[in-house]
Parts: sequence; structure tokens; C-alpha cells
Amino acid sequence: VGGERRELGLLVAVGGRVLTANGNGINKAVITLTNQDGVARRVITNAFGHYRFDDVAAGQTYVLSVGSKRYIFANPSLVVSPTDDALDLNFMALP
Repeated sequence: VGGERRELGLLVAVGGRVLTANGNGINKAVITLTNQDGVARRVITNAFGHYRFDDVAAGQTYVLSVGSKRYIFANPSLVVSPTDDALDLNFMALP
């Protein structure tokens, strides 16, 4: 069923990078994707700061947020309503 929903365009991928002020990837940052019902999914960035959520329902509104023990972010949350894959949702840490 999941594959069929993906083919129909009802599911998308959401992702991006978490970066230091100089553009280096931040390892082990926690990214949370929360839907309108308050249901949260979490992933941890890889060594290059990349993160990705697959099988996200298209057309819904989500809050995407970042957390890190070592870094502070000027904009730690984004509101997104993806209708297609959105893989350029980046977070930049303060210097």
C-alpha cells in the first residue's frame, strides 16, 4: 500500500542539512517533524549534517525543528506544507 501511495504522489520526502555558521555539517543534531495532530517523528543528522524523513503525507502542515547540545540556531523551527519532495530545508547555527 505504501508504494502505491508514493506513486500517486500522496507521500513525499522532507530533508536538508544542519550546518555550522561556516557551512560545515553538524553531526547528531535532532530533527523533529510534528504534524497537525501533535504526532512527532525524529531523526538524527549524519556526519555531514544531512537528515531526511520519508513517507510524509503531502499537503499537510508540519513543524520542523532542530536541537543540538553544542549549537544554538537563530531559526530553530520551520513551518512546512510540502506538496512535493522538499530536500533543501536547512538549519544554520549561530556563530
